[in-house]
Amino acid sequence: MHDFVKVSQLAAKQAGVVSRAQLVARGVTPSALFRAHEQGLLVPHQHPGVYRLASAVVGRATHLHAALLWAGDGAVLSHVTAGWHWKLEGLGKKPPDVIDVSVLNTTRLVPKKNVHVWRTRTLVAIKDYAPLSGIPCTSLARTLIDLAAVLDKRALEHAYDSAVRRSAENRTALFDAIRRLGTRGRRGIQALIDIATREELGPTHSWLENETRQVMREAKIRLPLPQLEVRDRNDKFICRPDFVWPGQMVALFCDSWEHHGDKRARFELDPVQRNQLGLAGWLTLAVTHRRLLRDPNGFIGELKQALGHSE
Repeated sequence: MHDFVKVSQLAAKQAGVVSRAQLVARGVTPSALFRAHEQGLLVPHQHPGVYRLASAVVGRATHLHAALLWAGDGAVLSHVTAGWHWKLEGLGKKPPDVIDVSVLNTTRLVPKKNVHVWRTRTLVAIKDYAPLSGIPCTSLARTLIDLAAVLDKRALEHAYDSAVRRSAENRTALFDAIRRLGTRGRRGIQALIDIATREELGPTHSWLENETRQVMREAKIRLPLPQLEVRDRNDKFICRPDFVWPGQMVALFCDSWEHHGDKRARFELDPVQRNQLGLAGWLTLAVTHRRLLRDPNGFIGELKQALGHSE
């Protein structure tokens, strides 16, 4: 193929795939493309007009790039696929089988089983786009707005909290995007606004902490302070529990090896710290994801008793 080196370099930036339009733009003729196929240099991918280098290793990024190339110029990953690409929480454990792609409303595409095409009139190149790991994607703010249309409120809250946990500026960017895009006709946008404007006492540090706070909110428990530094009577630092009710001297730990990091040592230090809390007059409680899943009422009952609530 004419100038196959340049084609290979382009494909390398796109996880091993190129589109027919890109090849034509680089002077590749239909006959040259046919010869490249015959010689085993290029292999037709699963989408029309998309080719893969025969030597390329096929991975998830390959399929993402291929879907975008098929969708055409200006296409970006969006909705659940973008949420996964941003590593937002609340989307389940398995990556989505169907790739979400957003395109301008004028784009004509034949529907495909493994690609969900979202048509929109509002895709601003700078404000709504954010190349992530070399893949065109909706910005984090736009991704949250799109997710509001497809997630239930509980999952949406996890996605939002995991975004603002990274940076408080993401909350500001979200409201800027909502003002620019408007709310009319946007499914779930009010739920997202309610989540982003709720009265909270600080960000959580993990999915389990956020899930715990959701359970407490639903049970109408007065919300605690997250990650408050606790000291003993001599002002010596003891620890920073996940949640604290200072007035009641109650501390709550969300127990999960996963959410305490990869080192067992850090996880096993918590009982020592809890003993020190007890000596300093604090009542400590613990909750696991399994407990929240299987016995939320039992956990809430213990917490109410600790906080002095009447049953």
